[in-house]
Parts: sequence; structure tokens; C-alpha cells
Amino acid sequence: MAKPHNGTKTKTALTAESALRLLAQIIDADPRRLVDQHGKPKGVHELDDATAAAISSIEIDRHGVTKVRFHSKPRALKMLMRHLGLFEADNKQRAPRRTVNVSSNAAAGEAKGESPADEIKH
Repeated sequence: MAKPHNGTKTKTALTAESALRLLAQIIDADPRRLVDQHGKPKGVHELDDATAAAISSIEIDRHGVTKVRFHSKPRALKMLMRHLGLFEADNKQRAPRRTVNVSSNAAAGEAKGESPADEIKH
């Protein structure tokens, strides 16, 4: 259960759709959304949900310098591509099962000089 700031409990469910949405937010993260139109850094409470979701950490050092780290775009992209089956190795792992039908006259074909492989259909 996640605890919002007001102290009430809410249930959160991770679905495939929400996971894909989060990956998309990480991939689409734009550091320009961290500042206003005058270049002044926005407060955390001013960030849109997509930008906030793409941030992995915010640190303020002893000099008041703020460091913002985003989640890894390459890692998120790799995860998304793997999910979509865009990697050749993953595609081979996900190959659809094929049924092989061997006709009962395969032996007769061999007698005619045909290979039994000629009778196998994919």
C-alpha cells in the first residue's frame, strides 16, 4: 500500500499498461521541463506527473546546488523494445509453436523417390 502525504492509505496496482506508461515517461523525459520560461528551476511540487515519474533522485548539496538524476533512458528503451519483441534474440525465443503434420502416405512417397520432408507442412 502506498501512503499519500495526507496519511490515508490507497491501493496501487501495477498493470502492464501502467508499466508501459512509466517506461514511456522515462524515455520521453525532457530536462527543459525542470525550469520555467525564465530558466528558473521549478519546485518539485510544480513538476508535471510525467517529469516527476522520470526522476530517480533529487539531491541538494550543502551549497544549495540541486542535482537531478533521471532514470536511464537506454535501459527503459531496452525494456520496452524487449516487451515489444523488437530484439532478434527475443523474437526467436517467442517464436510461435509450429505443428508438423505428417501424412500417412509419406512412406509411399519414399518408394517413389520423394523425401519424407516433402510431406511435412508448417
